[in-house]
Amino acid sequence: MEGGAERLPLVAMMDFLSDVSVEISVLAGVARVKSFMLTPEHELPEEVLLAEGILAWHLLEYNKEMLDKLVSAKVIVRVGIGIDSVDLKYAGLKGVYVANVPDYGVEEVADSSMNHILNLLRRTVCASLQANDVCLLL
Repeated sequence: MEGGAERLPLVAMMDFLSDVSVEISVLAGVARVKSFMLTPEHELPEEVLLAEGILAWHLLEYNKEMLDKLVSAKVIVRVGIGIDSVDLKYAGLKGVYVANVPDYGVEEVADSSMNHILNLLRRTVCASLQANDVCLLL
């Protein structure tokens, strides 16, 4: 990395997403972004322990034990609606801000739900399968 980039704070994409090109472009000049693709079985790499920003998907729990390891964390952003994977009270005691994306995927979930309802009402999949002599259950 270039000299100035090393001094920028690290934002760690902890789990689930390996391609952080969007986050890198959004935070250019403000922070370095790196994906770690961690699962609960992984030990936290030294670099993660020094991250000031955490982008959290859904594979890891941010409980007391995890928050105590993230000694440099100033903010955890849950990339999604729910924040049940973060111990909000303990994060607050440690001075770690917690945020989420309250309207993440709302339209997509609504569209998908309506499509499933219509499929069930119209028996679209069953009709398609019957055309191929496969639909035996409905």
